[in-house]
Amino acid sequence: MSYSRLLSLGAACALPALAQEPLTIEQLIVDAQRTQLAVVADSRASAAESGARAHGWGVALRHGLNSHLELNALYRESRSVQRLGGEEVSDSARSLSLGGNWMVHREDRLPALLMEVRAYFRHRDAGVSDWFDGYQVALTTYRSIDPVVLSLRVGRQEYADLSIEGRELERGGSWIVEPRVSFAVNHRVTLYGGLFGTWSDPSLLGAQDLGAVRQDVGINGGFAYAPTPRQTIFVNAETATGNRSAVLGLQWYYTF
Repeated sequence: MSYSRLLSLGAACALPALAQEPLTIEQLIVDAQRTQLAVVADSRASAAESGARAHGWGVALRHGLNSHLELNALYRESRSVQRLGGEEVSDSARSLSLGGNWMVHREDRLPALLMEVRAYFRHRDAGVSDWFDGYQVALTTYRSIDPVVLSLRVGRQEYADLSIEGRELERGGSWIVEPRVSFAVNHRVTLYGGLFGTWSDPSLLGAQDLGAVRQDVGINGGFAYAPTPRQTIFVNAETATGNRSAVLGLQWYYTF
């Protein structure tokens, strides 16, 4: 098995965040004692030499415990294909994310502050016996200046070491910073866009650095549309320079 292949495919199958860009500040977490269903899908492609492609879909549940705290879970399946040594190889994975969002501070004279914490579990096709995949902690701050919302998200993701065919792979963690601007066209439509940067620690097989992309920057954007008070649809696109990749995603949320 190619260890660099595992790293690149794992990155291609990353889980989408469950704290979606809100139409309003109040939508950062699900209302108390309300449940929200989400269906997500995305397609990813890279212009790098490997020509990696990935497609995924998932279903999520979010439940508001009170006005400041929600719990959420996301089940996702994905399949990836890339070229290695002139041969096209594929891999598939099933993953589960369990976590929660805590509204630390609602906006008043100070910006709103949201904390996200979640753990990841993943099952891959061949050669990997570990289920626990890692965890993520992130803080997002928002300031609304009607009709504009300014946001900044800073997160840290740690990956569990993997046992692959009897060898230990130490995967480096990563930081992500995402500034974003949203514009409410009306009560149904919001446009948003921003930048992101990631900085990753080295991934090691013994003392060998596997040479994965360590820094990456890119842009993302899209729109949110609320056809009814209970439904919201998000369409988003993203491109990154380091791994020369592009992503197109679709998310549908329904609140019971």
